[in-house]
Amino acid sequence: MSDLEPRYPLHWPDGQGRTADHDRSSAYKFKTTWQRAMDDLLDQLRLMGAANTIVSSWLAIRRDGLPYADQARRRIEDPGVAVYFTLGGERRCIAVDMYDQPFGNLRAAGLAVKALRDLERHGGGNMLRTAMEGFSALPPPAGSAQNWWAVLVCRPDDHIDVIRHAYTTAVKRTHPDKGGDPEEFQQVQTAWEEAQAAHRSAA
Repeated sequence: MSDLEPRYPLHWPDGQGRTADHDRSSAYKFKTTWQRAMDDLLDQLRLMGAANTIVSSWLAIRRDGLPYADQARRRIEDPGVAVYFTLGGERRCIAVDMYDQPFGNLRAAGLAVKALRDLERHGGGNMLRTAMEGFSALPPPAGSAQNWWAVLVCRPDDHIDVIRHAYTTAVKRTHPDKGGDPEEFQQVQTAWEEAQAAHRSAA
């Protein structure tokens, strides 16, 4: 998944409506997991010639694009998934929130890409270009440093021990002595300070 950049929290594309909670369908119609849905999505995007993929959601995921062990099928308030990618030099986004869990919306995004590929394979090059116009998008905001939980890759309501573990992991990844970026390392330190302050005020 070297071409994948996970992005937390969700950056829903401007101007695209949302599905009401009561209108969402069960994600269990798809006999799949987040990992299989992610692998299929990335395969479909690669075959279509897409690059610079960003999968954005409220599901905290690791750098390899897989969710933390306790989150794969965890119900969250906003299960939407937005998939950003570059195709033909243009930035595109397929955003899905019609299912009640993120893995279902990720699978639906993969099926949408497959449908676009089928359209192209069957001589619908012009139709594909027209269809892709509907997926035009600006890239999601760079980074998420304004939210300490996004920097540490955790949830704001996680137990402080879970957040501390996320902080330790982020330090190992970003420490300049380990080849990390000094600016990103400083963001991690700031995020940890904000996390501690937030939990003290909530106590």
